Amino acid sequence: MKNNNSRGLIYVRAVKTKDLVPQEKECRKVAKRDSIKIVKIIRDIGSSNIRNPGIREVIRLTILGEIDKIYATSPDRITRNISDMDFLREFFATKCVDLKFTHGDTPSILAVSKIKTKKR
Repeated sequence: MKNNNSRGLIYVRAVKTKDLVPQEKECRKVAKRDSIKIVKIIRDIGSSNIRNPGIREVIRLTILGEIDKIYATSPDRITRNISDMDFLREFFATKCVDLKFTHGDTPSILAVSKIKTKKR
């Protein structure tokens, strides 16, 4: 459903700065197709971690009610920890913030994490 009043945020994370550009371009393209106005772009450099400054900022903006939709290329850009991703999905859902992944919702790293978690 398209909503011209929705406020979007793009979150990109990579180990190298040059790898942020393609992620951002892709997210912008999808947001434009969805008719979502991007109000903020957050870039993190380094490993995938829920405690990254960018993720903390995404959480803060969500609490303040300043965003309606978050774009990232895949869940592993946000975190590779399945428990952290489950927490974030639930948190965003309770705040009515839509989380959209341009590459789909289940990259192999999370699928493997789920399998390993279930075997324990």
